[in-house]
Amino acid sequence: MNNDEKELNRKLSEKEEIRLQQFNKMLEEYRNKGYKDSLHTISIKKANIVGLIITVPVFVVFYALYYLINGLEGFDNFSLPQLFVAFISIFVLIVVHELLHGLTWGLFCQNKYRSIEFGLIKEYMTPYCCC
Repeated sequence: MNNDEKELNRKLSEKEEIRLQQFNKMLEEYRNKGYKDSLHTISIKKANIVGLIITVPVFVVFYALYYLINGLEGFDNFSLPQLFVAFISIFVLIVVHELLHGLTWGLFCQNKYRSIEFGLIKEYMTPYCCC
C-alpha cells in the first residue's frame, strides 16, 4: 500500500466521519439531479512537499534581496531569543492562516460560522479548517 492509499484509509475522527457522511449524502443528491463529479485532489503528503518546494526558493530570493540591500547587517547579531520568537511566530501564523480560512468561508456557508470546523491531522502534523 503506497502513502496515498494509507492516507485515504487512515482512521477518521468522529467529526471527520460525520463530515464524510454529510458529503456523500450531498454528492448523491447532486448526482441524482444529473450533475457529474470528478476528483481533483492531491494527498496531504504531496501538498506539504509542494509547499516546501515553493517556500524554499521564495525564501532564497528574499534572503538574497535582503543581503544585496543590507549585507550581513542584522544577521551578525542574531540571538537565541530572536530565533525562538521566529520559531513561535511560525506556529502563530499557521493558526492565523486557518482562522482566516474560517472567517472567509463562514461568510458564504449556509449555516455561516456554525458550519466551520478546525482540526489537526496528527499523523501529518497538518492543521485544517473545513466547512
